[in-house]
Amino acid sequence: MIEILVVVALLSVIVLGLMAMFNQTQRAFRLGMSQTDVLESGRMATEILAREIGQTTPSYFDWTNGIPPAQQPNYYWLFGAPNFYSQTTNASYQSLPGSTALLSTNVLYRTNILDDVFFLVRNNQTWTGIGYFVRTNRNDDPELPGGVGPAGTLYRFETSEPVSQFQIDPAALFYDFNLARSELLTNGVSKILHGVVHFRVRPFDASGWLIPNNPIYFNPTNSPNPNSFNSLTNLPAFVSSNLFFDLNNQYYVSGSGEIGAFVFFSNAVPAAVEMELGILEPQVYDQYQSIPVLPAQQAFLTNQAPHVHLFRQRIPIRMVDPTAYSRNAL
Repeated sequence: MIEILVVVALLSVIVLGLMAMFNQTQRAFRLGMSQTDVLESGRMATEILAREIGQTTPSYFDWTNGIPPAQQPNYYWLFGAPNFYSQTTNASYQSLPGSTALLSTNVLYRTNILDDVFFLVRNNQTWTGIGYFVRTNRNDDPELPGGVGPAGTLYRFETSEPVSQFQIDPAALFYDFNLARSELLTNGVSKILHGVVHFRVRPFDASGWLIPNNPIYFNPTNSPNPNSFNSLTNLPAFVSSNLFFDLNNQYYVSGSGEIGAFVFFSNAVPAAVEMELGILEPQVYDQYQSIPVLPAQQAFLTNQAPHVHLFRQRIPIRMVDPTAYSRNAL
């Protein structure tokens, strides 16, 4: 009897060891598959963005085209016919490994930016407007106006029209993009990638400078009255630099060094664009979606930096017009 008990005990230990090893192997396999899926999805999205953004084409229309003359002095920020447009819609913080408390003294954290991006592409006798934006798919939460939150799905929007129609109303393509990102238009909208927490696009000029670092060409605050219609008429680009979207108070604040918005029109497009894409691992994103309250979602994301995969690529734009960056152009 004693020998049988000893054998059973040894077999139990062996079985438990094998089960633990099997569980660890299965966990590692699932983690590897999850990371592989994220890497494949990230590469796919990066390749699509790089291929399309690199085809951005200047339209040679001023920002006033498409805006009724009576509204132009008061609605200069609409930019009726942009060649390239980006605006920060949301941001979130994530503490890096080793940090003890978010945003406290000497704490390392990463800032995730979510941009809405739109650009024009011309193919023969057709103008195409392409846009990308991240939304949460939650319209039932009043804390997420327009479905804008700290994480969501990357959407792609596309609309086109012939050159003859574009010349009559060059603002129509951008107008449709505004409807799509406001969830008022679903035609031409498709899902690209889930679990996106970071989507930032930063423009560079022909000399390789990050554009807000060279504000003499692009920042309308150099004008005596930056909000006046006359001060913006001849500018090839509008940049709101050194801004940041305050997630808690829902407004832009200064001092961050981030780009709040930038718009290129007339003959101006960025000479290059640096695109960053941050994707949550699927199992972490599923946990995030299972949380019903926005503050709890934000608190959950602050500690998930190790589970975010970042993709970065510098995208040259072939159709750049160097004269848009000369002093004589202004």
